[in-house]
Amino acid sequence: MAEVEVIGAVRGFVSPGAIVPPKQGIYESSDVARTRLGTRLQVGPRIFYYAKYAADVAVGELVGVDTSVGDVVDTDDVIVCDGNYTAPIGATKIEILLSGRTKDAHAGGFFHITGNTGVGYTYGIKGNSATGEKINSTDLALDAATSFILELYDPLVLALANDTTDFAITGSPFNHLRECPSSAAVDDCPTGVCPIPFDISIAPYGWVQTWGPANVLQDGAAATTKGQPAAVSDGDAGAVQLANAYTEHIVGYGMEDGDTSGHAPVFLQLIP
Repeated sequence: MAEVEVIGAVRGFVSPGAIVPPKQGIYESSDVARTRLGTRLQVGPRIFYYAKYAADVAVGELVGVDTSVGDVVDTDDVIVCDGNYTAPIGATKIEILLSGRTKDAHAGGFFHITGNTGVGYTYGIKGNSATGEKINSTDLALDAATSFILELYDPLVLALANDTTDFAITGSPFNHLRECPSSAAVDDCPTGVCPIPFDISIAPYGWVQTWGPANVLQDGAAATTKGQPAAVSDGDAGAVQLANAYTEHIVGYGMEDGDTSGHAPVFLQLIP
């Protein structure tokens, strides 16, 4: 099991400090969460974050978030402030009129106020109820059967307004991970590279590497080049290639010339 330097363990930040073992090694997967999603580990120049995978992946594949699960696009006029949840300054629970929510799909994500009252602030999301349900039995009743409760880590700095505040939700970069589609197929925001294969039917929890030397699957036609930018492949899902267009998402740079038939060393520069 790798040793890591950890300080401020509650929030998962890593700095020079006491040497402690992680609860789960970087080459291990688990059927249950062994630490909080987003916990950060540093192993020499390599940085890993604890994550949950939503689909099977092979070792060395580039992975990103399935945004269809945890994201909500910029939405207008669906915050409910005239029932039991009035969203005043200091509130941590907000009622939102949206159907199809599943419990804690937004946990670890971010609540962005994008327009009108309360605009400009971003809040971390602790969790959410399913549509039509409370988070726990002590919660107040919902105003509508098609709404859900969003719970924030920090209280609102500015009050929100009924049916006028606009918002968006972005999911955790470490939840609902799956193979990155090729950039030719869809715009995607990669999180990192999986250090081991994952079979989510057995053990979906483990680490994702976001920074430092990694061994990454190569594009079948355009492998990476030593010292040159490496980008999300536009031909093969889960792979990287030599960057050849400004629209491609850069993930780091090649450490050695790649081989189109396998993997190659890439210095990742995604989430430090």
